[in-house]
Amino acid sequence: MKTATHRHRLADYRNLQYLVTEKGVFMMIDGEWKKSSVVLKDLKPLDTPIDKKHNSGERVLVGTHCKSGEVLEFNSLADAADQDFTYNGIYKCLHEDQKTHNGYTWRWAA
Repeated sequence: MKTATHRHRLADYRNLQYLVTEKGVFMMIDGEWKKSSVVLKDLKPLDTPIDKKHNSGERVLVGTHCKSGEVLEFNSLADAADQDFTYNGIYKCLHEDQKTHNGYTWRWAA
């Protein structure tokens, strides 16, 4: 299975995962890689360090899927709670009361 290689430079789109190949830029949609109209200059490699703060001035919350390695970034715990995650589940992971929530490990970006 192909894995993401890039993420978007803009904070509003950082949760989206992109695969860059010689054939173009692809975006993960419903579990499949689909051709994207995004241009390479709008992306940065996943191995580029995550900014400590988004435009909101708060730390970045990072969720990593245990099986696929998919990385999600949120401006806050509340933003993650709006996306099929619970505040309490993530909070418990951040405070090491449990290991995962909805298949993801959770941490604050360094």
